[in-house]
Amino acid sequence: LWKDRRMPGWWLKGVGGGRARMLILVRPLILRARHMSTVFRATAHLEATTQNKNAKDNANNVIIMESGKLARFADGAATVQMGNLLVLGTAVHKKLEAFYSGRTPLTVDYRERGVAVGRIPHTPTRREAAFTDTELRISGLVHRALAPMMSKTLVYDTQVLLTLLSSDAEFDTTTTCINAASLALQLAKATPTTLAAVRVALINGTCVVNPSLNLCSNASAQVVYAGNSDGCSMMLLSASQISQAEAMEMIKKAHEQVVILTSAHRDLIANVREVSDDDANDHDRSFVEGMMAHNKPQNNVVPTEALIHQVRTIAQPLLIKVFADDTLSVTQRLKALAHIERDTERILMGGSEVATREMIRRCLSGICGEALYLSHGSTKRRADGRGAQEARSLDGATEVLHAVHGSSLVNLGETQVLATVALGATDMSVMRNGFVLGDESQALIVSCDTPPFASASTSNRGFMYGRIEVEVAELVRLALAPMMPASIKHTARVHCDVLASDGGVMPAVAASSLALMDAGVHMTGAVAAVTVGLLQPPHQTGLLDSTVEPLVLLDVSCVEEEHGAACLHLAASDKGLTMTCLHVCGGAPVSVAQLEVLVGEGCRGVKMQLQKMGEVLSTARQVTRTDGCSVSVPFPPSIKRLLVGVRGAYVTKLEVDTGCSISINASDAVVLGKVCV
Repeated sequence: LWKDRRMPGWWLKGVGGGRARMLILVRPLILRARHMSTVFRATAHLEATTQNKNAKDNANNVIIMESGKLARFADGAATVQMGNLLVLGTAVHKKLEAFYSGRTPLTVDYRERGVAVGRIPHTPTRREAAFTDTELRISGLVHRALAPMMSKTLVYDTQVLLTLLSSDAEFDTTTTCINAASLALQLAKATPTTLAAVRVALINGTCVVNPSLNLCSNASAQVVYAGNSDGCSMMLLSASQISQAEAMEMIKKAHEQVVILTSAHRDLIANVREVSDDDANDHDRSFVEGMMAHNKPQNNVVPTEALIHQVRTIAQPLLIKVFADDTLSVTQRLKALAHIERDTERILMGGSEVATREMIRRCLSGICGEALYLSHGSTKRRADGRGAQEARSLDGATEVLHAVHGSSLVNLGETQVLATVALGATDMSVMRNGFVLGDESQALIVSCDTPPFASASTSNRGFMYGRIEVEVAELVRLALAPMMPASIKHTARVHCDVLASDGGVMPAVAASSLALMDAGVHMTGAVAAVTVGLLQPPHQTGLLDSTVEPLVLLDVSCVEEEHGAACLHLAASDKGLTMTCLHVCGGAPVSVAQLEVLVGEGCRGVKMQLQKMGEVLSTARQVTRTDGCSVSVPFPPSIKRLLVGVRGAYVTKLEVDTGCSISINASDAVVLGKVCV
C-alpha cells in the first residue's frame, strides 16, 4: 500500500481502528522520506573580497545551499554553507489552524552548539544554558526579515529552528541564518517569494561583501541587508558617523548581491519542487481526508473578501473620524479604537458562523492603515495635528536623580523616557556573546524596559526581560557606541525606562546620550534618533488610484508605527550616521528608492532633535554637594597602621591628589573628611 502514493488516506479509515488513524498521519512522512532521498544543491558566487585565487581567501563569496540530505521529516529543510560555517534551517507547520489576530504565525529560534566550534560549555551540566543575547538578537533579525514575506493565506503556525552545525569563528552567522530560514520556508510553501541576505562592510572606503569577523573589526560601517529584487524587508546598519551618501552606496551594493543570491535560491527550490510537489499535495490531502473521516470540521481563519468588505464598511468611517480629531490624547485615541473594535464585533458576530473575533481583528489591522492614509489625504493633518514632515518637540533635563552617577528625563510629545547611568570597573565589561563571537569587552552596556503601564495596558509578564527588550537595547547601544571615547578606563551601564510610549523607543537614544554626559563620560558628541514611517495607499477598487505615491511620516506615533507599512529607525550625530534599522510591518518590501527617501527624511529629523539637545546641554549644572561629605570606614588594626604613622607621607600624598582629608577619630575609625579647599 505504501508503494502506491496515490492511495487516498481515507482508504484506511475503517481498517484497524487506532492503528489506521496512526497510519494516516505517518504515511505522508514515509512518502516524504522516500522521495527526499535525493540531495539538491545550488551555489551562489558573490563579489569577491580580493583578487586572490586562493579559495580560502574568497570563501565569503561562495555560498553553497543544499536540501534533501538532513531533516527529511520537516516540511522544509536546507543547509547553507559559507567557508566552514554551516547552518541548518528547518520549517514545520502545525497541522491545526491557528486562531491569531494581528500577529504573524511565525516563530524563529536560533541555537549555537558548543560542539560546533569545538568547545564544552562552562555550565555545571556541561550543556548549553539559556539563550544568550546574541542568539536572541539573531532570532529577532531573522523573524523581522521573514515576517513580511509570509503568505497572507497561511493558516498554520510555523516554527523555524536554526542550528549551528559547524563554525571556525571566521564569519558571522546572521546572514547565513536568514538564508537558511528563507529556503526552509520556501520549501515548506509558507512564503510566496524568495528572500536572501548579505552583509556589506565599508573598509577604507571600499564596500566588502560578507567580510570575515577580523575585517569587520576594521570597518567604519557595516550593514545586514535582507530582501529580493523587489526591495528590502529588513536592514540593520551600524556605523561610525558616516555620511548619507556612503550609507546609500552600501545599501545599493547589498541589494545587487541579494539579487544574485535570490536567483540561486530559486534554482534550488525549482529543482526540489519538480520532484516533491506531488508529495506535498498528498501530505495535505491525506491530513484533510483523515480529519474528515473522524468528523472534525476544518475551520477557515483567513478572512474572506466579503468579510473584509463588511468590516471596512462599518469601521472605516469611524476610524477616519478618530484619526482626523487632533484634540484627542493618546489614551483617548486608544480607547476610541478599542470601542470601534468592540462595536464591530458585536454587529458582525451575532449568529454568524463566518465572522469570529480573531478574523475581525485581522481585518481591522489592515483597515486602520487605510484609514490613516485617507484621513491625512482629506485633512492634510495627522491624528495629533502635525503635518506629514513635522516632528514632535523634544524636551529634556539632566540630573533628575541626584543619588545616581548620571540621569536624564526626555519627553518627545507624549513619549517619556528616563535614563540612568552607573559607572564601574573595566572587569565588569566582559559580555558573553555565544560560541562564535566569544567573550567581548564592551565599555557600554545598555538595557531597556517598556512596562505595560507605558501603553496604558496590563500584561501577565510584568517586568520580564524578553527578546523585544534585547533587540531595542542593542539598537540603542549601536547608536551610542561610536561616540564613546576610545581610551575609556571604566564601564558604563545605561538603563532606559520607557514611562510613556507613543511611538517607539527611539527617544531612549537621546535620553541615554544625555545621561552619559551627565555622568561625566567624555563622549565625542551627542546622539539623537528618530523613527520615519511609510504608509502605503489602499489599492482596493474605488478607493484610490494604485499609482498614488506612499506617504512618508516623520516621527511616527504608536498608531502610525503599528499600522504602517514600514518604519525606519535612524540615529546620528552632527557628523554622520551611527545606526539605521528598517522594519517592514507588512505588505511589499521597501524599494531602494523609497529607502533613500526615508533615510533623507530621518537625517533631517535628527538635526532638529540635536538642536533641542544642545539647548539642554547648555543649561548650567546645579551644584548639589557644596560642603562635601564625610565617610567613616572601620579598618582592622592590622591595616590601620598602614594608613597612619610610618605611612604618613603616603596619606599626605593621597590628600593632595584627591582633595580629601584623612584622619582617625576618638573611636579609632578612619574618617575620609570634607573636601579640602
